[in-house]
Amino acid sequence: MIGAAFVKAVVLRISYDDIDGGVNKLRGSIPYDPYDLEHELDVTGGTAVVTEILVCIMIFSAYMNANVDHKSKQISGPLAYGFSITAGILSCFFVSGASFNPARSFGAAVCSGYWNEHYIYWAGPFAGAIFSGLFYRLILGDSKRRLVARD
Repeated sequence: MIGAAFVKAVVLRISYDDIDGGVNKLRGSIPYDPYDLEHELDVTGGTAVVTEILVCIMIFSAYMNANVDHKSKQISGPLAYGFSITAGILSCFFVSGASFNPARSFGAAVCSGYWNEHYIYWAGPFAGAIFSGLFYRLILGDSKRRLVARD
């Protein structure tokens, strides 16, 4: 929230209103190129939640495999985690805004007062974390950490 308040204090009011305080927004049917009005995304709230869930599963799985699992812990673990975040942002930005962090979405929403479709940025990361944790504990984790199929 400190970062969102800082942006509100520093940025001109007209610019702040133009970007809605930096809050993540569902793009809906707004074209991602304002000069190309023929190609609309037509994204619903459910599509945005599913997209956030899938990308969060990818990011959290990369994090757990890079940092939690001793079998696959290597020097390139943080690089793999960073690449998964980059891939998530590039693939999810035009659909839901690619937040992946409820705290980041909450701070900007509090300072700007823009709460439309805010559930996307809570439901997506939380469900993605739960599914990723289950996926890791049931399938991906090393044999000591798995709940099933232990060696």
